[in-house]
Amino acid sequence: VVLFATLPESVTWRITTMFKGSYELTEAAYTRTERFVWTATRSFERPILGHGTGAFVVDRGGEDAGGDYPHNIILELMYEEGLVGTVVGCLFLWLIFRRWRQSSKLVHSYGLGIEAFQFVRIAGLLFLFLLIQAMKSGNIDGNRIMFFCAGFVVAVFNLHHRTIEETSSESELTAEDEQDLEQLEFRDIRAL
Repeated sequence: VVLFATLPESVTWRITTMFKGSYELTEAAYTRTERFVWTATRSFERPILGHGTGAFVVDRGGEDAGGDYPHNIILELMYEEGLVGTVVGCLFLWLIFRRWRQSSKLVHSYGLGIEAFQFVRIAGLLFLFLLIQAMKSGNIDGNRIMFFCAGFVVAVFNLHHRTIEETSSESELTAEDEQDLEQLEFRDIRAL
């Protein structure tokens, strides 16, 4: 509720109209499908490096109005950045999911507690939700919150990893201290 209340008014209006059913779903599906097909077919004209960043709006509408985009982050990458940009973008997404999984494993393997578990799940699920939204709505520039959540996933992983390293280094120090104490005790006993 707090997140919904802090969203921009245009976003909250769109969400509420979709839930009220006043949003014409068939028209939206038709326009999105038409844009998907147009983007996919035009992407093959320049498949390696694409048409250039921001080119979709100009190529589709004739001017940089800023409101027209393919409503799919992968198709937009394919059109504007070509195969090179799409591979880099997909690699980025794969690395975020990998960090999410590694962070989950760290929480379970080292028993970091419910707080750590909640941070991992919230970060990953927010990123997943926003990525799914980016597959049907929005554009690369408008998905800043998704990229913020990707950074949140990486930050949570780094936090858990650092916590485990600090805990293990403390336990190693105590093991070394115990060995030093045993050696001192042995010397004291020998001296007696």
